[in-house]
Amino acid sequence: MGRPNPTQRSYADIIKIWQECQTVTVEGVIGGSVVLPCSSAKYNLKSQDINVHWRQNGSIYVYDIIERKASVANQHQRYKNRIETFPEEYVRRNFSIKLTGLTHADAGKYICFITPSDEQETVLLIINAKYNLKSQDINVHWRQNGSIYVYDIIERKASVANQHQRYKNRIETFPEEYVRRNFSIKLTGLTHADAGKYICFITPSDEQETVLLIINVLDLHQYVAEGNMPPPCGGDIKLLTKED
Repeated sequence: MGRPNPTQRSYADIIKIWQECQTVTVEGVIGGSVVLPCSSAKYNLKSQDINVHWRQNGSIYVYDIIERKASVANQHQRYKNRIETFPEEYVRRNFSIKLTGLTHADAGKYICFITPSDEQETVLLIINAKYNLKSQDINVHWRQNGSIYVYDIIERKASVANQHQRYKNRIETFPEEYVRRNFSIKLTGLTHADAGKYICFITPSDEQETVLLIINVLDLHQYVAEGNMPPPCGGDIKLLTKED
């Protein structure tokens, strides 16, 4: 019996290697845009006879081009109004798409299926760090216990139109820190009702930080007996968050 040749590969291995070689890697940044390339090499077909189906991670509906027209009836909500195409390029069988307003959720493998020629191209989208974003492009939403509106910072400006009455005139921010992507807030005049979970949502980078606020009860009799002056009715606390 002959010894196996270590250089021999199975058909499946060859196909896998070929597919990896055919994958195009594209890198983007949070809030930016990228072009995902796709073109047909079958020049015997007219562009109006070609259908193109873009999918993410195998099944998520990104965009379809049917007989040179957009088809978005079943498009995933995530991609609504975020896809641009290049109709003038269809005649050259270029069916690339431009994806705007990038988020972490956009990372992954995109496949462009072309019919009836049964071609496909694979694009691996990598989303890089968010520090390309300017502080004025970042929006911050502070919420208590999931839904109570605490404070918003929209394009470096306070937004309190829908703020819960409990937090009126009790929130301080640190605008000089925004440039360092520090969006902490200071909550003053604490009450028992302030206890709970606070979540800081940061967009468009899709980050969030959670702060658990515990309100302690001070033993007033012991405090005074030790020679201290009675404490004020409400204290204050700084809720920290920093976009790393």
